[in-house]
Formats: sequence, structure tokens, C-alpha cells
Amino acid sequence: MARFARRTRSVVLGASLLLGACNLDTAAPVPDEPMTLVGADRQSRIYVVDEQSGAATRLDSVVIELPGTFPPLLVPIGQITSMSWVPSSDMWWLGTSRSSPCPNCIYRYHAGAETAFLVRRGIEEVDSLADFAVHPSNARVYTFKGGGSGYLFRVDVTDGYFHEVMRLDEGESGKGSTFWTDGHLYVSGGSLQQVLTRVEIERATTTRVGPVTYVDFPHFSSYSVRIRSMATRGADGTVFALVFDDEAVYLATVDPTNAVVRHVGATSTPLNALAYVPTRLLP
Repeated sequence: MARFARRTRSVVLGASLLLGACNLDTAAPVPDEPMTLVGADRQSRIYVVDEQSGAATRLDSVVIELPGTFPPLLVPIGQITSMSWVPSSDMWWLGTSRSSPCPNCIYRYHAGAETAFLVRRGIEEVDSLADFAVHPSNARVYTFKGGGSGYLFRVDVTDGYFHEVMRLDEGESGKGSTFWTDGHLYVSGGSLQQVLTRVEIERATTTRVGPVTYVDFPHFSSYSVRIRSMATRGADGTVFALVFDDEAVYLATVDPTNAVVRHVGATSTPLNALAYVPTRLLP
């Protein structure tokens, strides 16, 4: 379809975009509007994801302009490990892996504007960026370490700097996270077995929901199946997740009350991150 035609965006490496004198870290509640599930892969590409099947329709390839090159040299942004829509800037956030041209970096990205801005380069607080989760009421952004465990961070939306919120034992791998309709943050983590944990940020407490139970999936080939990304559909509270089994990636739903993860379908391309964004921002 023409709407989802492939387009290439140029990512401009520059100072972060300052949006007025107000503190954007205390943004207004997320507006009620049509949202679309989108995904990203390890090859700098963005997709629309079919919630019924896991099929992915390509939207864009994101590239960066290497500084100091003339004529400008454009290279792919690299492996996208984190993605979210941040209402205060009305843009997507993209986080990259340590193996990317700009390692462990955060960008603002706007599919309609054909440009994006570097928010922060070379994050040192974490070994790698885990899934972003945006609070539905105050639009604050939270994340965990991609490897290891022990810290929940709030990310300042003005400059991308990390603020330690609390210490916890959420598990070492996976790190898919999302806010649910009860207002609490849920994160999957573990080593050989994933565990779903509920985090009450205001009280700085955690509750173990239980070990993840996988339902209706094909036979797994790996002993370390993990959930790397989760996203909540605001209309009804359905939580979608990306389940990784070696090279196979599945779209699934997660029940935050009992940690049951139910198979939806294999993604038509290996996705690495998942988020809901306003439908109006799609090209």
C-alpha cells in the first residue's frame, strides 16, 4: 500500500530539541486517540505490526549522517533495542545497541518530518538499553539495564539523562516492560525462565506475579526463551509482547494478572522492539 511505502529518513546528529522553558518530564496525560502497533528490527527498519497475525509491513529505514563527512555519508542507525512514543515531544524515541554506529544512543524520530534528533549519546548508566515504558498519566519514561539486574531508571525527556528510581531484582535478560491499566509497571526478566514482576513506583515496592507460562506456541528450540519488548493497547488494556526463541520471534499477548503469555503468530520479519504510536504520525 502507498501509505506504508518504504521511505528512508536522515537522522541528524545534533543537540537535543528543547521544547520551551517548561519541564517536559511532567507532561499532560496521554491523549485519547487512535493508536497503531509498530515494531523495529536489528537492521534500522520500522514496521506496522498486525495485531491479529504478527505480520509486519515496512514503513521506513532510518539512517544517520556521520559527522565531519562531505558530502554527507549516510549509514543505517543500527540495531534498535528500544522504542516508544513520548507525548511531550509528540515523537517516537529510538534507542540503539552498543554495536550500532552511535552506540547506546537515544534519538527523537518523527516519521512525518523526515528528520530526527540525537537526544543523548553513549549512555553510561546501562550496559545496553532495555525496553522503554511510558507512564500513561504523566508520560514519564522508564527503562532497565539490558543485561544484568538491579536498577529501574527514569529517563529525562529533555536531555535523555538517567535518574535512578529504585533497586530491585527484576531478572537478568528479556526486560520487556510496559505500564498496564492498574497504573503499575510490569517487567519480564530472568535467566533460563522469565518471571513477570509488578513494580509500584510510588511505593518503591515490587510483587512477583509469577513465572511466565507460554500457551499455544510452536515447540521452542531454545532453553532461554525471553520477552524483550511489551506494549499496552490503551483502548482495552491488551498487552502485546515479542517472544524470542533463538532466531524465531513471535507476537503474543500477556496477562499481567497471572503471567500467561499466549501465542498470536510468528512475526513476518525478526522484530526487536514494540510500541504504540498515534496513527496520525504514520506516513
